[in-house]
Amino acid sequence: MSWTTTVERNQAGINSGEIRLLLKEKWAVGDEYIAGIAHTKRFLERWVADPKFRVEAQQDARGAAARYGLQADPEEIRILWDVEAGKAHSPGDPTPLAVRRYQSFVHEKLQYRDLIRVAGHPLDQAFKDWRIRQVHRTAVEVGISKAHSIVHAPVVFELSKGCSVGCWFCGVAAPKLDGHWRYDAGNAGLWQEILQVIKEIIGPAAARGFCYWASDPLDNPDYEAFMIDFHHILGIFPQTTTAIPQKYPARVRELLKLSDSLHGELNRFSVITLSQLEKIFQEFTAEELVFVELVTQNEGALSGKSIAGRARDPRFRSKLEKLFPVIDPTQTGTIACVSGFHFSLVDQTIRLISPCNSCDEWPLGYRIYDEQRFETAADVETILRKMIREQMPARLSLDRAVSIRHGLELEFIEQGFVLAAATMRYSFHGHLPWTSLGRILKGPASDVEGMAPSVDGVAQARSVQGIALAMEREASTPFEVTLLMLGQLFEFGVFEQDPPWRPSPGIATIKTL
Repeated sequence: MSWTTTVERNQAGINSGEIRLLLKEKWAVGDEYIAGIAHTKRFLERWVADPKFRVEAQQDARGAAARYGLQADPEEIRILWDVEAGKAHSPGDPTPLAVRRYQSFVHEKLQYRDLIRVAGHPLDQAFKDWRIRQVHRTAVEVGISKAHSIVHAPVVFELSKGCSVGCWFCGVAAPKLDGHWRYDAGNAGLWQEILQVIKEIIGPAAARGFCYWASDPLDNPDYEAFMIDFHHILGIFPQTTTAIPQKYPARVRELLKLSDSLHGELNRFSVITLSQLEKIFQEFTAEELVFVELVTQNEGALSGKSIAGRARDPRFRSKLEKLFPVIDPTQTGTIACVSGFHFSLVDQTIRLISPCNSCDEWPLGYRIYDEQRFETAADVETILRKMIREQMPARLSLDRAVSIRHGLELEFIEQGFVLAAATMRYSFHGHLPWTSLGRILKGPASDVEGMAPSVDGVAQARSVQGIALAMEREASTPFEVTLLMLGQLFEFGVFEQDPPWRPSPGIATIKTL
């Protein structure tokens, strides 16, 4: 028997015209093709969000679909929603065309997400290298599967202060809505100048930024005007994620049309309750939302949440326990997706941030490396270049104190060592004297120059020069070889880099579990 892979079957479908690349060819695939994917998507959205519907669909799938006004044939797409049917389906079994088309669309969206992460590298080499280190660090902290969903956008803009929605699980603990940055003559001019500065410093990757954070973009009455400038200067109409599409259906419909006309790619609606989902389904057709992801956060939905931000508040522990039978405070997660500059236009501040697991020190799920205030576009350029220069060293200086990051355990293997985390392992071994370096990094403090006092017999931070001198003395390793080895460790983001910035007394903190 001849077996073919899913990729081979899909490629055959593409070659025959059965499968089209929907994101790339949305204007040419035809209404029937789009409608088929749109209605499959809508059925699955109901399935993921609604526990009652899941029970009914298991009992009588076609009857349940008819009662809820869903047009997809649930039997044709059963392997997409019925776990047991999916397990029973082997690679050699024929796969319905509707399933193959939907799977191809999902694969496209995953490629698009990965493209943002890859295409998000700034022009500035120091910024690029720093961002790569953050990608490596985050992957170790949150795990590969979660890390794949983090795009590490190089810049984000907040056009309002606070949010009108107030979700109990808000991962960045958005405060109550408290003002907007309006698109008046003065602000419009400054906005355009800031975008030009961002374009010059970050380059094409700046277009992978977006314009919301601890805020809902639709709270700002002038959001669309800012987006048009973003597209005009940076070249891409950015993604919008809103939790209030049902509040402004006409406005949202026009925004989606604007995004489509300016070659926007994907947008998202956050769904907080089932009643909100009902309103969205009543207001927008499946075809209108084919390029809009519904992020179902309602009670009973199959999608998960991160224990970060407001979700860490003890008042919500009972809600969390419904979602997580066992709460592991060391694997809390994050919804942050920026490794770069965060602009608050209302406060006129710039922060340098990067995702991390939510913890007592960083309860909002991202580290803050620096924060500065600005008034003019010239200030912005000065601040960004200063942050790059001071917070993104291109290499380890000789006097830099280094230590293995918290959460990484050094374990020896043949010809080297492994840095092991709960989620993954980094291996350093081979012809270079990795074992000797591992012993020095892990061993107790000694009288070697640059060694810090030990704690419980284990050395803490050591200077690069001190480590290199120790390697010369104990392993006869040339100074420059040790620098090369430490540089490799540095590139993988395994050294601790505690941000020097700490919250000021005026910045609110979040109680932890």
